[in-house]
Amino acid sequence: MPYSSSGKGCVNAIITGASRGLGRELALGFINKTLLKEATLSSLTLMAREPEGLRALKAELETLNTGTEIFTIAADLSCTAGIDKAMTGLKHRPIVYHVLINNAGSAKSASYEKMQDCDIEEQIYVNLIAPMQLTRFFMERFFEGQDAPLASLGRVIQISSISAFMPHATIIPYAIAKRGLMEFATAIAKTFPAKGFTINTIVPGLMATDMGLKAVRQMMPGSDALSKETIAVKMAPYLPEKKITSFDDVVNLVGFLISKEGGALNGEFFRVASGLL
Repeated sequence: MPYSSSGKGCVNAIITGASRGLGRELALGFINKTLLKEATLSSLTLMAREPEGLRALKAELETLNTGTEIFTIAADLSCTAGIDKAMTGLKHRPIVYHVLINNAGSAKSASYEKMQDCDIEEQIYVNLIAPMQLTRFFMERFFEGQDAPLASLGRVIQISSISAFMPHATIIPYAIAKRGLMEFATAIAKTFPAKGFTINTIVPGLMATDMGLKAVRQMMPGSDALSKETIAVKMAPYLPEKKITSFDDVVNLVGFLISKEGGALNGEFFRVASGLL
């Protein structure tokens, strides 16, 4: 039975940027049923640029697994060739996907007037163009796979960034792309108001990801040797809620948005940013 309006059935899901950080926590959330409480996860496709990280995550998930097929696609979404490789991997499996989480992200820090053209293009590709193309593929498969008129549930979650609202001088292309990702989701929701299909955006604040901590280290001289836990403690007093955004904060929100109950929300963005904005 497909993932239906009852919130039950079998689900095929995709996560990009899956090998570490938030993507890894989302993958674990699917396997341990934090994200899908009633439906059955039939397959989980993990996508990231580093094959070693994907292999390690797949092995970890398979030790916890209760029957879900786990697939990996190693592809660099910061270039056309990498996006084509990702598409080829997805198209190879003739199934309908029900959940797509566009989590992959990349920021290169430099003063904008000194930034190289290739660095600007890579950030636009991975943070905006790749999610747009993956969403289009998801929609094509989802709408083609309806046995009854739009009886299944389809959920797209875009992971943006607080930088979309608070751009810093050294990450302008990243901030612009993440803002564009939000506007893209809103446009799709308005122009494809199909029953069962939703697309929403989550806007996390500072998180204990490699990318987030790299940005903090650039703002905190002498912090290169500090652990993630130490940096989180040092940053917390400067945030309105006195804590950084946790992985659980975002995972729990994703779980609601992909559920039957989350179906009333479409084209929205949700800030999970420890009180920022």
